[in-house]
Amino acid sequence: MGTVTAILPVTAASIGKLQAITEPLLGEESSISTIILVCPAELLSSLNTLFLGESTSPFLDISVSIWPDGVQEATAILSAASRVNADYVLLLGSNGLHGLDAELQLHLLSHPVLVDLPMGLCGIRSSGGGETGDKCISPTRDAQPVSFLVPPMVLLTAALHGYNASSGHAVDVWKDLGGYFHSDESVGGYVQSGFMVNSGWCSSLCDALLGNPSSGTQQALVAPVMTEESFSPSSIAIILPTVQSLEEFSPAVCRLQRRGVQIHVLVLSHNAHHFPPRNSSYPWLHDNLVSNKCQIPYSALHESQIEFANAEATEYWLDNASTSYSSILIAVVNKQISTLDVDLEKRREAGTTLIRIPAQDLRYCDWIGALSELEIANWHVPEVSISVITDQRPTSLSRLLNSLEVAHYFGDKLDLRINMEHSADRKTHEIVKNLAWHQGSTFVHQRIVHGDLLPAVVESWFPHSNDSYGVILEDDVEVSPFFYAWVKFAILRYRYGAAKNSEASMFGISLYQQKNLELHLDGRKLFDARSLFESSGLPFSNTPFLSQIPCSWGAVYFPEHWAEFHSFLRTRLDEKWIPLREDVVPDVRSNKWTRSWKRYFIELVYLRGYVMLYPNYREFVSLSTNHLEVGSHVKDQPRNIYEHKKRLFTLPLMQPPDVDNTGSSVETGLLDLPEEQLPDWSDLPVLDLLGTITTSEEITGRGITRQTEVADCITVASEAGRQMAFDARELFACGGGEDYDVFEDLDAVHYDF
Repeated sequence: MGTVTAILPVTAASIGKLQAITEPLLGEESSISTIILVCPAELLSSLNTLFLGESTSPFLDISVSIWPDGVQEATAILSAASRVNADYVLLLGSNGLHGLDAELQLHLLSHPVLVDLPMGLCGIRSSGGGETGDKCISPTRDAQPVSFLVPPMVLLTAALHGYNASSGHAVDVWKDLGGYFHSDESVGGYVQSGFMVNSGWCSSLCDALLGNPSSGTQQALVAPVMTEESFSPSSIAIILPTVQSLEEFSPAVCRLQRRGVQIHVLVLSHNAHHFPPRNSSYPWLHDNLVSNKCQIPYSALHESQIEFANAEATEYWLDNASTSYSSILIAVVNKQISTLDVDLEKRREAGTTLIRIPAQDLRYCDWIGALSELEIANWHVPEVSISVITDQRPTSLSRLLNSLEVAHYFGDKLDLRINMEHSADRKTHEIVKNLAWHQGSTFVHQRIVHGDLLPAVVESWFPHSNDSYGVILEDDVEVSPFFYAWVKFAILRYRYGAAKNSEASMFGISLYQQKNLELHLDGRKLFDARSLFESSGLPFSNTPFLSQIPCSWGAVYFPEHWAEFHSFLRTRLDEKWIPLREDVVPDVRSNKWTRSWKRYFIELVYLRGYVMLYPNYREFVSLSTNHLEVGSHVKDQPRNIYEHKKRLFTLPLMQPPDVDNTGSSVETGLLDLPEEQLPDWSDLPVLDLLGTITTSEEITGRGITRQTEVADCITVASEAGRQMAFDARELFACGGGEDYDVFEDLDAVHYDF
């Protein structure tokens, strides 16, 4: 049977009864392995008291998901459920299983029905054929199909990954969820068979639910991936509030123009002291912005006092921006023109890529001009989340969170997960409790039993699709305001751009710039990529590069590789392959790092020939830095030794240039790259674990050789012509077919999204 996580919302009305509500979930026969309490911030202190009480089992994994202000209960429940890593999720209302007799509660928790469609004890069957009215369905002898269920219900977690819950009243949220699962027969779930449930219990749930008015909220659309085959280059329409904002955005526009991209610019409000000549045939004015980079033709709205007239004129401009309708819109919209907002959303729903950039980020968008049209069209496909790992360093945590807060995210939504050790102190709890994260949802997880740094990192994030990416940050790291621009730039280039730049061997992107090499057997060595590339005769010493070394001081990890690492680590730690004492990678110091996740990730990287992208900016300017503070891997030592060691690892962060508020354009420094571009994949230097320049073919060959040595056979992964499947079993099983019998217990942990 698969693992089951229970999601339980906590309200002011239910927190006093929480012990009674959770008691059935904590029973010895319960199949619940994890409980996630969805709790408003104002109730956290009361909840902490319960966590510290004797009634809470020290062996149960209990997490807290912050219930954002203004979000309805049903939406908060589904938001938490969409991030669960268990096989199944049990969704509960704030009263849990209250109202069901004890025998039924025990049976439901010890023998939950685990199937692909939602399964529950109460549902609603909507009338069809133009009839009105909804029918409440209780359990009978046979399972009954319904349009949608109401909690409690059990769902397959994988089906929820990537699901965006609507934000209306509860009836609409659960109805939309049922619609998400609808088959051809409009079945959104089943009411279980074989239970005798008081029909009044189900009726009361239905009556409470159906008493809410419908909001008509629609489910958010999921952005489809555009490929070279499916994408036809077209013009880009840019809508900005003022000429000043166009000046700020001009570095990106000029770069796009120089590459031959057709650009159409509309300014919604022209300078009151400068009236460009008006073409009487159109309701807008025409002028040119002359910057130090290029000349940008633009149209300016001839403003009317009537909002509808402004919106109508803008809509007409959009429809005539190009003979082939612009498929990409970059907009910073004046909030006063609300009807224009509606029009833009309609175009997004029709398939237009709509990118909304906040006004404060406009002047830092020079790197967007280096993206191809295909990469821009895929802007919304990657989903990046941030995972912070912390324990007893509240000052460090505050510094990291502050650096995340002031970073630029260019209108993107990023969820934040805080992973606290069981020993996190009171100040750390206070910081997390008072955290206001405005870029997305916040999820807080606290360990009940000490897990050490290996599980703390490995379990801090897990992908829900092949388009989800995890930025993993320990609390003594600090990030640059431009860290996300670097992440977005690189992900779009090497994951969603031209096929020639998309290689399965890249497992992530480092924020930190290498200054030392840690893996030589004779100790740490200083490293300077620019000097190495210059002395080796490479054409560009400022090029980013690929390295086999995984970065633990600020990096984004890719979904397929991180999921494969979970499978690899499970087998490695179980010693079903080789004993832990045996080295996989020859002649590296990481073989002695028995408590570090990096030891095992390095093993996977070596066997597979994987690489990570590293930045390479002047004077070691970095997108993250490490403050080398005392913790799991940094021990207390004499101050002079500590300060010397700290200087080796602390790097200057890339900062915004000093600018005034006149709308002048700036260069971020992100394009200090060969020809102001991220290079093609084939032009990136490749370094092995010891910092030696090599080739992708060479490191792949070394890995294959080592696979055969350890397994004493030609492994499945090393078979000629085999496509990358990100299946760790291939590294352990001998070739000659798809025979994984010796590792059959891994079937459940091969993730194929």
